[in-house]
Amino acid sequence: MNASIPPWVLDLISSCPTAGQGVNPWLFRVARILNPVYPDKPDLAVLLRAASRKCGREVLDSEISRAIANSEQSLLAGRRGLLTARRRWPKPNAETIAEAIKNGPGILELRGKSPVPFDDQSGSRVEEVIDALFPGNPLLCVGGSNRVFNTLPRQQWRGTLERQQLIVPSPMSAMTGKTQEGKISRHTLSNTGPRRFLVIEFDPPKWESLDDGEKARLESEEKYYRAKRDQHAALHFHLGQRAPLVMVVYSGGKSLHGWYFCAGQEEGRLQDFMARASFLGADPATWTKSQFVRLPEGRRDNGKLQSVIYFNPEILKSK
Repeated sequence: MNASIPPWVLDLISSCPTAGQGVNPWLFRVARILNPVYPDKPDLAVLLRAASRKCGREVLDSEISRAIANSEQSLLAGRRGLLTARRRWPKPNAETIAEAIKNGPGILELRGKSPVPFDDQSGSRVEEVIDALFPGNPLLCVGGSNRVFNTLPRQQWRGTLERQQLIVPSPMSAMTGKTQEGKISRHTLSNTGPRRFLVIEFDPPKWESLDDGEKARLESEEKYYRAKRDQHAALHFHLGQRAPLVMVVYSGGKSLHGWYFCAGQEEGRLQDFMARASFLGADPATWTKSQFVRLPEGRRDNGKLQSVIYFNPEILKSK
């Protein structure tokens, strides 16, 4: 064991979770911390293998190698600031995904588990949802598109939200801020306030990207996307056992967005959660605090409702 490792890291090394509770994200986190003090990566692999031996399943050499490689990439991204958000996170792991969706609910079952029932036939309930998500009169950045948006107090948005598509999932700290290019805008990272929700998006590969054999096995585009939505519902249910899942939104296209309440949480803990989601195939673009996501119960530009599938506002009442 390297003598320069501080006690808190030793505690982390000795706390490998059990199988099914996030072994891969734990490997990534430990590898990222220890990379700088283990220039000889085979030695680091030996340590990770020993530390994970009692997790309840066989940890493959390929998992350890991937954790070390992904953690090196993450450190490079942090130092150079040149890599995109997508490349900073672990790649999806088929074994982890299969384990997470096993026995999980499909989209109809998840809808049935919703503490507040939602029915697409009743029309948009966007005002009710936004009142629950953002009580009071905070500044909200909302857009009809990525180019047409505004930041206004919540009450000034009342009665207009159903026509909008996008929202920043945290209140804004000011009406305007500066973009990275130095321009004044109402949608910037600099005028986005502290995180309130971390949104996790699962978006399947496009049907067109599948090879002919895979298409034949899946039978049709409609069946493919339906099966993917069921898988993604199970993944959100899985993540909801590890963080406060307030809402799941169907984008009206192909993806499901989970809204996880995170106000006051340490960034390191949220990074671990995002890493877990990334292992499960989530798009890490939503890690960026100012990233637009689909407005719950808003409408796409084609008029399709971005419907709420699952809603548990009770989580927010004591917050």
